[in-house]
Amino acid sequence: MKKLTCSAIALTMTCAAGFASDSEWSALDQEVGALASTLSLDGGASISGLLQTAYMSDGDTDTGGWATGNARLAVDGSHGDYGYHVENDFADAVGLRGAYATWSMTDSVSAQMGQFRASVCNDADLDEGSMKHFAHSGVGGAFTGFTGGLGLSGAMSDISWGLSIMNGSDGTGDELLTALRVSMDLMDGGDGGMSVSANIAMVDNGAIDDDDATVIEVSAGNGTWGLGVETCDTGAMFSNSLAGNDGGLMALAGDASTMAISASYNIDANWEVALRITDYDNDNESTEITANNYLDGHGLKWQIGMQETDDGAGNDTSAMLIGLTVAF
Repeated sequence: MKKLTCSAIALTMTCAAGFASDSEWSALDQEVGALASTLSLDGGASISGLLQTAYMSDGDTDTGGWATGNARLAVDGSHGDYGYHVENDFADAVGLRGAYATWSMTDSVSAQMGQFRASVCNDADLDEGSMKHFAHSGVGGAFTGFTGGLGLSGAMSDISWGLSIMNGSDGTGDELLTALRVSMDLMDGGDGGMSVSANIAMVDNGAIDDDDATVIEVSAGNGTWGLGVETCDTGAMFSNSLAGNDGGLMALAGDASTMAISASYNIDANWEVALRITDYDNDNESTEITANNYLDGHGLKWQIGMQETDDGAGNDTSAMLIGLTVAF
């Protein structure tokens, strides 16, 4: 999401001083001084936003209508060497999304603490406004929930890592959820060449035995086309404790090996076609085809897509969607 700085607020307050009476000068000076002090912090504050609305029609369930999937406002800024991010979604009852502070522990290790998403896979890291489909992948969607924790990350040459220590399924109980992720750039895509990367993550929820997952993903692309494979092996008691409202089309099952294969192709600078097929390893399957019309990148785009699911028990869906994303 693009950012709008708050310097205009200071200008508004300064102009307002011209209309103040003598008796109001003292209070007004204090207000302007407090505001100037706030805006003088390193980095100041910036505001960003996202609105996503769509029409969906599903002939299998005889449903159809408009809905607002995301209506978010976020504030980012810094105070000295510490940064902050606070984001709220007004489209559902969950409300607060990310709310965390960031800082550098060493020259090579960064930290964040508060409410955020555990670092597990690329799809789960994506902001909902930057996705090629209407929903997260089946694998990524299992890890899009925001919960309290401490995150550490670093990089060394072509290898980067992230460690998330989070509240697990027991909330603020003393059993924690840990996620360790390692990523490697296998091929550099400089000068229009092909880039290849691989990731592996291990997730363990300490509150429940066998509530664990191993995620492996490989992606390749050159700016015109992209290919990706995600796999997730879950323990017998996998609880989807990190799943959020913006999850995939279906929940991951326990003791299963889920695989999602995705492909995308940029027809030109404004049009892209994306395909994703997911096998949930329990008779559940889903297929997503989306055409993206980028008017200003992901900040302003139309999406036309189809989502089909098959749960192996005859409860199939076949939805057509038309959506608009506007961000600033």
